Amino acid sequence: MNIGISELAVVFVLALLIFGPKKLPEIARGLGKAMRMFREASNEIQRTLEEDIRAEENRKLLSELKRDVSTTMNQIEADLEDEDFDESDDSDESYEQYEDSREPTTPEQAAPSDQTTSQQASVDTEQPKDLAG
Repeated sequence: MNIGISELAVVFVLALLIFGPKKLPEIARGLGKAMRMFREASNEIQRTLEEDIRAEENRKLLSELKRDVSTTMNQIEADLEDEDFDESDDSDESYEQYEDSREPTTPEQAAPSDQTTSQQASVDTEQPKDLAG
């Protein structure tokens, strides 16, 4: 529905003849306000629809996420129930690995702690000579 300039001019002339020059500005203002309200209402409806669509998408994603987490938890529980292991063997092995990681691997790594204690011992036994006399 394309309205050209000539059709628009005919409508304007008819409106001018029907309503008169004094009423035409008031009618145009009222028509403008009505169009603005219609546009605002349609924008609000569009915004509401978009929010509802996003909320529905979020619900679907949340549902999928819950299902995935539940599936993963069930799989983990099943794996733990199916797995045969001896706790004492695992705990001993883990403890040995922990102890091995804590022990120094070279003599230089153990030496600083020995030197520190010997230096502290020599400092404690020495008396300052200037203050003694």
